[in-house]
Amino acid sequence: MNGNEPLNKVRQVHYRALLPDDHLIFASLRQAALTGEPDAFGATWALESQRSEDEWRGFIANRTIFVAFDGTEAVGIAAGGDREARPDARGLYSMWVHPSMRGTGVSARLIALVEDWARTSGATYLALDVVTHLEHPRALYRRCGFVETSRFSMMQRDPSISLVEMQKDLRS
Repeated sequence: MNGNEPLNKVRQVHYRALLPDDHLIFASLRQAALTGEPDAFGATWALESQRSEDEWRGFIANRTIFVAFDGTEAVGIAAGGDREARPDARGLYSMWVHPSMRGTGVSARLIALVEDWARTSGATYLALDVVTHLEHPRALYRRCGFVETSRFSMMQRDPSISLVEMQKDLRS
């Protein structure tokens, strides 16, 4: 997918959770995300590309990861996992959708899948950290019902990048 396809193209998007043997799908999506928008993530492709197959499988096994497929092509990802120091919350991680699929509802559907998973795991909140200088992802999360908290931090790999926590109340 080169990003130049028309948005009105009829798409047959479907979603599923990844299994550890889907590690190549996950690695491919992570590469696209980390090389396409490096400031948006706490990891870098230079570091993650060094993972072994067993490490990729372990990463998937320790999270719930949903992928969107346009036909047979993986075009988006969102992961859910524990949120350290917040036993009432789960985290939304690794959120990324191919630029040609933005504005089609794929992002919102991936987020909803992680929300459903978080609710069934007993969480009352879904939380994430987003870079403060990128308005597009913050606007997406606001449209999906997230609000900014007063919790700010610096990205570990690059302390010049500021993060703000956003959360969604899952009790209603």
